[in-house]
Amino acid sequence: MARAKPPGTAKRRGEPLLGRARPRDEAEGRLSSNTAGSGSTGTSRSSGGGGGGGGGSDRPRGPTAARPVVRRKRRMRPGEKALREIRQYQSSTSLLLRRLPFARLVREIQYGMTRQPYRWQGSAILALQEAAEAH
Repeated sequence: MARAKPPGTAKRRGEPLLGRARPRDEAEGRLSSNTAGSGSTGTSRSSGGGGGGGGGSDRPRGPTAARPVVRRKRRMRPGEKALREIRQYQSSTSLLLRRLPFARLVREIQYGMTRQPYRWQGSAILALQEAAEAH
């Protein structure tokens, strides 16, 4: 005499599994049972929503739970952005510091050394600034 199979284990023809490896009734039966172990290992897990595996999430599955695919922003490795900025600043020819604050700094340092106000040519301060930023 043939043994009767439990309901839901026989694959029905023409019915897709909706991205699952096992029929729906078997999966729900295993998820709803409160046994000590939740998988093939003997460890117990919380039923928080994350992770892969056969966790105990309560959210509906299948076509009703289809949500739009949101692409995650690509994370950069540590130092990748810094190297990109270094290459960008090395290839540019513009000055990084504003001219007037740099000129005030030069005059302040010069006054602290000589205690006399000097008159500076614009080209001299610009040459100092280019040399300082190139260093």
